[in-house]
Amino acid sequence: LTTFSFDIFGLEIYVPLMVGACIVLTGQQIAQDPYAVLALIAAEQVNVLQATPSTWRMLLDNEHAQGLRGCKCLCGGEALPRE
Repeated sequence: LTTFSFDIFGLEIYVPLMVGACIVLTGQQIAQDPYAVLALIAAEQVNVLQATPSTWRMLLDNEHAQGLRGCKCLCGGEALPRE
């Protein structure tokens, strides 16, 4: 869910490929729609996801957030609120 203009994108794309994992790329329209992101996670059986705290809040506030169970959650890019 990171745009390629951020430095972390290199880490997010090359490290998984270097260890034999698959990556899932999507466009901005899907990345900003929590229903679409959660549907993509389910369809592609995503098991690791890196996102900003605000994106995690968007996903976790969605009624379909149970689709994130079993997904390793990585967080960065901005300050992490206590809640």
